[in-house]
Amino acid sequence: MSVAGVCESALLALLGAVLGVDGRDSSTSVRRFVGELSAPLGPAGVEDAAVEAGLGGHVRPRSIQGPGVPEATYGWAAGDAAYAMGAFDLTDGEALVIEGRSPDCAFWNLCLWNPFLHTYNYDYERVTINGTRVAYQADGSWTIVIAGRDPGHPNWVSTAGHQRGRIWFRWFLPTATPEQPTTKVVPLDQAGSSSTANESV
Repeated sequence: MSVAGVCESALLALLGAVLGVDGRDSSTSVRRFVGELSAPLGPAGVEDAAVEAGLGGHVRPRSIQGPGVPEATYGWAAGDAAYAMGAFDLTDGEALVIEGRSPDCAFWNLCLWNPFLHTYNYDYERVTINGTRVAYQADGSWTIVIAGRDPGHPNWVSTAGHQRGRIWFRWFLPTATPEQPTTKVVPLDQAGSSSTANESV
């Protein structure tokens, strides 16, 4: 099998876990379901060429699908974890605000990925954040802001110069299926305001 075929098989297994479909024998169903979510994010070089080739799947921009818990461990999906995925497609003056709540779990995080399931360079930018680094609201909820520049929010995650990309959540050993995160796009200069900022507890 070619490298592209291996990547596609791994991605389909992962998407199958997120979408609650058995990726071992349902790659066509996964492709059909993912394809129904939305059109591709649009042309932007190599990453979007990968999307067009089917390596990145089609995900609805500015939203989160899932969370889902796979029924078994296969591919890159762990049977004792919950996953949610989404995408961002932002202009320079926009921020994606994600609000949610995480159940008790061993570990959870959000990562920004390209369509090849590779995180952006975390040596120079915060392109991932986890449950021990998040500033929480007093009620235990959280708000994460994805943007190209720091809006002054404690839970800012950098796009590392990318206009578009993938959002990946993982919760390991959760006591319950996580609630559906909500999303909204706001002007960058409003993303650090009290209406979106968290308070540490």
